[in-house]
Amino acid sequence: MHSAVIAIIRDSIFSNRLGVVEMWAGNYNRALELFEQSLRIKKRTNTYYNLVIIYSSIGDLESAEKLKREGIYNCRQSGSVMSKIFSASMRAFVLEAQGKFVEAEKQWRQILNLAYSIKKKYPVHAIDNRTWLAANLMEQN
Repeated sequence: MHSAVIAIIRDSIFSNRLGVVEMWAGNYNRALELFEQSLRIKKRTNTYYNLVIIYSSIGDLESAEKLKREGIYNCRQSGSVMSKIFSASMRAFVLEAQGKFVEAEKQWRQILNLAYSIKKKYPVHAIDNRTWLAANLMEQN
């Protein structure tokens, strides 16, 4: 049944958001299907970001690295603060998956500096990325 649902989704944002729900519910295979569907419809930076999170967390570093490169290329087209946040986040997730926590910490700190510049409009980025930085620091002891 879920294949039929994927087949009728024609909106990349909707598909991406459904993928986020599935990802946070731990349904990674379903989330991957939805994110891939989203990318087929339209190449969106946040979809690359979500795919990098999943592939990094399941240890598929080859896929994570490939999607990180594609996502960063996509971000460069915009040059916005949000694109810079997404680029640094994708780098950080891959670095952490490689066990390079000190290098990833630099990315999280860069992200926080960027997030503070837009915190009135998007406070969630300052909050979420503090959490990611804290988790990184705990891994470093």
